[in-house]
Amino acid sequence: MRVLSDILKPIKESILVLEGTKTNLADCYLQFLKIAANVKSMPIDDYKTLKNSCIRIFNKRFAEYDEDIYLLAFFLHPYYKGLGVRNQHFDRIQKAALRLWKALGHKKAFGLELHSQIHSYFDNAKPYDA
Repeated sequence: MRVLSDILKPIKESILVLEGTKTNLADCYLQFLKIAANVKSMPIDDYKTLKNSCIRIFNKRFAEYDEDIYLLAFFLHPYYKGLGVRNQHFDRIQKAALRLWKALGHKKAFGLELHSQIHSYFDNAKPYDA
């Protein structure tokens, strides 16, 4: 029961957070990450079937949500600032930002400037360090 409770508690907390009136895509993405971390930390010895089922269900639901635009929203959110974003995700973030940049009618040459700004934001360099 303790293990089941440990699994369900972060899911319950995520639901409560996501029902809030000020919830945004970054909050949703963060809740997915919290649930993933919780499932990953489950003991495997006595609960292998349960853990594998949780992983399968989580992966199915996350695949429905794993869009580059959501990852970009999480990355750019001033509260989270890409907390936990790995290098493998950074390429997706850059491409999503450049697609938006182009869709807004900006020229490709200015995309290099956007690329530089995204790197500065990721590195928490000036002027994004405030």
